[in-house]
Amino acid sequence: MERYIESLKRADQELRRLSLDKENKLLLLDALEHTCVVDKEHKFLFVSFIGAQYMGLEFCDWKGKHWREIGLPDDVMTEVDELLDQVFATGRVLRGVTKPILMKLGLRFFEYRLVPLNESADTAAAVFCSLRDITDQKSAEEALRQSVERSQSALESANQAVWEWNLITNEVYCSSRFKQILGYASDEVELTFDEWASHIHPDDKHYVEASIARHVSGEESIFDLEYRLRTKDGSYRWILSRGGSLTRNESGEPIRSTGIFTDITERKRMEGALKESELRYRMLFENVNDAVFLLEYDAAGNPKYFREVNDAACRTLGYSREELLGMSRHDIHPASTAHEHANSISKLQIERRATFETTHKAKDGTLIPVELSARYFNVDGVSYVMGIARDLTERKRAERLLKMSHERMRRNHLLSELIDAAQMTGQKTKETLMAAGLRLSGPLTCYFLVMEEWKGKSREHWKQHLEELHYLQESILDLLSGDEHRVAWKGSDGIGIIHSGIIPDKDKKQYQEDIAERLRQIVEDTIVGLTVKIGIAEITANAADVRDRYRQSYITVSTGRKIWPERKIYHYLDLGIFQILPTSRNQTEVEDYIERNLGNLIRYEKNKKTEFLLTLEALLESDNLKAAAQKLFVHEKTMQFRKKQIEQILGVSLASFETRMVLAAALKLRKLG
Repeated sequence: MERYIESLKRADQELRRLSLDKENKLLLLDALEHTCVVDKEHKFLFVSFIGAQYMGLEFCDWKGKHWREIGLPDDVMTEVDELLDQVFATGRVLRGVTKPILMKLGLRFFEYRLVPLNESADTAAAVFCSLRDITDQKSAEEALRQSVERSQSALESANQAVWEWNLITNEVYCSSRFKQILGYASDEVELTFDEWASHIHPDDKHYVEASIARHVSGEESIFDLEYRLRTKDGSYRWILSRGGSLTRNESGEPIRSTGIFTDITERKRMEGALKESELRYRMLFENVNDAVFLLEYDAAGNPKYFREVNDAACRTLGYSREELLGMSRHDIHPASTAHEHANSISKLQIERRATFETTHKAKDGTLIPVELSARYFNVDGVSYVMGIARDLTERKRAERLLKMSHERMRRNHLLSELIDAAQMTGQKTKETLMAAGLRLSGPLTCYFLVMEEWKGKSREHWKQHLEELHYLQESILDLLSGDEHRVAWKGSDGIGIIHSGIIPDKDKKQYQEDIAERLRQIVEDTIVGLTVKIGIAEITANAADVRDRYRQSYITVSTGRKIWPERKIYHYLDLGIFQILPTSRNQTEVEDYIERNLGNLIRYEKNKKTEFLLTLEALLESDNLKAAAQKLFVHEKTMQFRKKQIEQILGVSLASFETRMVLAAALKLRKLG
């Protein structure tokens, strides 16, 4: 007992070291007497006391040893090694019975169970081996088998009992087998006709007596009756009684009848089981969710008509049962799948069973993707195919959504890398855009879409509810996908969009705004209650400018929604001086702003040695020409002349307040730069 308790303690220590959960720990301890635990190298971590005895080991010999080190038989343990490798590889439980193993107690049979003890979700740290000695059970099974064989031989020769009925004395002679069937010893009861008749089941008695009467009267030369007889214990057994030899005296009166009794109780039980099985089959056939078809084939292997269909088939295809039973498989398959389906049927006829994907066509023309599991079989020389069709519509939809999700992730990764890259050549940018699915068919325009409000919830709300934000972004990306002329992806605070296409020479800005308006309508009309705003960057034909144009579109919508909150579409060119406010710390963008608005005038002054920049500054700072002329100490007509030349060089009108603001900002930045 002490050694047994010690084995429990050792097991618990090993279990704690393996960090097993409570359920696995109890499983091991409850079955400890015939158990062991081995690690990935097939070395013993634990062997129970009785387990060690069975292996012929001293109790302390087991730990850390491989079976080869302790002399276990190679032929058995090699098979065990393969089983252990299988458990470690698959993580699945294995059960079975070993070959006979020569132990110190002699040849023994064991029922084994190998259970992976996991250190993580998919990695087994060790395997728990449980053995149960079933040698005695095997011996008993073998003895029973031999006994059954002997008994079966005897029963086959004595399955029938002979009877003879003396109609004069009313005595009935039966062989001993008949009495055995009824549960009586051979000398326990003397049978007369009345005694026999008293054992007939009340529900069968009238039918049996009427049949015997017709036989005795000569109306029927033979009789063949199935009825129930009460046994000694009060139960009933089914009897088949056949009679055909009726002896008559010289006066023609019947004096003797002979026949055979056969116990058909088992046959009746099987018939009842068959009927019950047929009932269960019918219930299963009618209540299974998948569509089931039974199709008959002619001798040449050509499909005839459906012999049976279930309710699910009728519901799925939209036909009545009567309609389907007048149709063949060609009627529910679209013509486009005929060749593919013919190949599958040919394979089915060879291999007898097959599973493949195909398409069914409903009564209303709807195409339904299905997985068809079919079995080819023959009954009484007639060939049939039983087909079970599982509707794959939802699975296909899920697969399509998963594929779209993967494609979005791939596109997001490509375009995010493009936007985040410090520098990327035009060629590399083109390759990235095409890899993301954009067809480069013209100049490029960047748009940036932000979600302003949805069902009364503002952008601040989504910062606290990221799952809701993610759902909206994914929904918008789905809506904007599918057009080869644009790509959309999740940006830093909204949805980035790049559009490529031919743009008319006139009204380019209006054309861009029209595209933005269509995008807005697509989103807001589909996602009810959602308000979005879109920023538009300047058009570029140079792919290398995409990164800067993306930032333009982001700046435009970020700034525009603050300046003009009532508007939904903003163009970068409308920002004027506000173009530089969010990015004034970026020297490159400041220089671009100065060049875009003053570049022509700066170069003209440099070449002509004029004072036009100073003149422009005076014009912007003064209320009228006279005041500007006084600042520069020139005549008013000279100032008028210079003003016209400046407007011509820059291509603007100084009468526009917005233009004056832009030029003033550019002059100020030039001085600061």
